[in-house]
Amino acid sequence: MSSLKPSSLSESEEMYLVTIAKLIENGKPSPIPLSELAHEMEILPVSANQMIRKLAEQKLLNYVPYRGVELNDAGKEKVARIFRYRRLWEVFLVNSLGVPINEAEELACRLEHITPASISDRLSRFLGNPKIDPHGNPIPSATQKQIQQKLLSLSKTHIHQSAKISQIKSDPSVKTFLLQEGLTIGTTIHILAKGSGGDMLVEADDHIISLAQKLTEMIYVDLINGTVSL
Repeated sequence: MSSLKPSSLSESEEMYLVTIAKLIENGKPSPIPLSELAHEMEILPVSANQMIRKLAEQKLLNYVPYRGVELNDAGKEKVARIFRYRRLWEVFLVNSLGVPINEAEELACRLEHITPASISDRLSRFLGNPKIDPHGNPIPSATQKQIQQKLLSLSKTHIHQSAKISQIKSDPSVKTFLLQEGLTIGTTIHILAKGSGGDMLVEADDHIISLAQKLTEMIYVDLINGTVSL
């Protein structure tokens, strides 16, 4: 069974790489401070320090003294593969088997460790080569060697721009509310107005929706036209 493992790393070692990648994916600038990594993993900083040095010796990340850790090219490639396996399984479990999303996430974390590349490719084709998982996270392609970094939140867009929702990072109740308003992954929206406090007025499917700033910060988009606000 061990011959099917996509890497020679232990599950614990992989979790360190995955946690660093998720922080970057969610917009945290690299390098990631060790204290923040330890907090995210709910472990002691001394434990994080020991594992980080071990992974650095394996040339999967770089440790920058007094600043933190950053994935190098080898680490990013390994994480992209892990994300691909995990997120494809999540899509299969949720969409094909009807497994609750939280349960599917836990099962996918186990399946990723015994998934060879050939099976992931067949699974992707079976699912229609999906681009996102049930959480709205991007699924890396078979050849992708980088993780997607900082996403563009709706709060950073400008009036008169158009965008397509790519991710919604919120709890289920907020996602349900947005869905009722016609806003979900894949929805095209047009920014009509933006208040001084960050509230926005958007249009989706000829329906005008008012969004508080807090909500606009949970919605991530791909611009269809216009420039990104810096």
